[in-house]
Amino acid sequence: MPSIKFSGPLRFRLKGFLALNKIAIATYLNHAASRKIHPDWDANMEIGVRFIRHQFKRAFIPLLPQNPNFFMGYDAEIV
Repeated sequence: MPSIKFSGPLRFRLKGFLALNKIAIATYLNHAASRKIHPDWDANMEIGVRFIRHQFKRAFIPLLPQNPNFFMGYDAEIV
């Protein structure tokens, strides 16, 4: 089973921990109400996807005012 290790300054560890818990609670409530992102995913998969999205946004949103075309070079392709 994979584990999560929080590292870095305490401030960022706490922010990550709180974000993960908030996402987990919201995901479990959504699953209880039969509202899933994808019908084949279990709660753990959805929590992981939502947490990665959250962390990605937190990391890159401050860059957008400096370079609004930053994400134009990225294209997702599902094979």
